Amino acid sequence: MTPLNGTSSWAESARPLNGHSSDANRLRLITEQHGEDAQPVATSVMPSAAWPAQEVDDVDQERVRLELEIAAAKVRAAAARNRAEAREEALRVALHAELLSSNASLTEMESGYEATIALVRDAARGEVDRILADARRRVSGISSSGPSTAPSPSPSTASVAEQEPGHDDE
Repeated sequence: MTPLNGTSSWAESARPLNGHSSDANRLRLITEQHGEDAQPVATSVMPSAAWPAQEVDDVDQERVRLELEIAAAKVRAAAARNRAEAREEALRVALHAELLSSNASLTEMESGYEATIALVRDAARGEVDRILADARRRVSGISSSGPSTAPSPSPSTASVAEQEPGHDDE
């Protein structure tokens, strides 16, 4: 007879299963008395003291297994939600910092633009003042030399001469 579990005899393969004793001592005695070829004798299987006899209910075991899987899935889902919230918060903080940086850059650009505009306006006023002063000097030089054949200033030149220096037409 070839044993199925790889042991040398059927007596050695007798092990307690599901918390029940297989009365291995009784089987060992039968083997010693009748040899290796002896057929096992049916004996009553008594529950051991350490493992009380229980009916195995596959439905209850499956329910417990599924409940454990559900609980583990809930834990994983909560962890995933927490990771997603942390990632969103980090993105929110980064975007806020970028927005503040952009606002600071725009404010700096605007102040630079305003300073450039002020410089251009001052330079234009200075040029206008120089042109007006030159025109006044020419007009006063012509009028002090007496009546001349020089044409009188045109209305557009007169209006420019009447403007105050530093007046803006914005």
